[in-house]
Amino acid sequence: LLSILHQPCFHLFEVIGKHSVAHHRVPSLVVDGIHGASVSMAIYYSRLSLISRSRGHSAVAAAAYRAGIRLHDERTDLGYDYSKRKGVLSSKMCAPGGALWALDLASVWSRAEQAEVRRNARTARELLVALPAELSEEQNQRLAHEIAQDLVDRYGVAVLVAVHRPDAHGDQRNVHAHILMSTRVAGPD
Repeated sequence: LLSILHQPCFHLFEVIGKHSVAHHRVPSLVVDGIHGASVSMAIYYSRLSLISRSRGHSAVAAAAYRAGIRLHDERTDLGYDYSKRKGVLSSKMCAPGGALWALDLASVWSRAEQAEVRRNARTARELLVALPAELSEEQNQRLAHEIAQDLVDRYGVAVLVAVHRPDAHGDQRNVHAHILMSTRVAGPD
């Protein structure tokens, strides 16, 4: 069964920092520092948000949208069909070694919803990460999957990682990853 995850969220940003710009050979920004010294720094954007019933959100709906697929929420008996959604480069589930059931996207998010009984429950966490425009599509997907696997290894949670293309009408450098994490540890059953 899923057990409660008691880890502070700020450690998520340590995981992202581990995948530094230098590791992936992306140019960094050089700015003038104090007393004329140059400082090199990576430019990235990340945001952590919660999927919460009190806001009318569902982990099943969030997973369907991020992955661009059709899912059914067994708790509410509602269906979510985003199979015609464009712009999803890849989507993949990552899970701890002993939790093979957690590689099934539909099962994970349905169980995440069913495990919570409160009407204001938080059923998932989402980490949105901007990926470097200088990397190829394949490199960005590999980077996103590495971040997701690090979160699995550190917290023992089930993770959906979905890499999206930039919006057709937006900034064409906005390749980004939606990393949806269960709020509970994914155990063997």
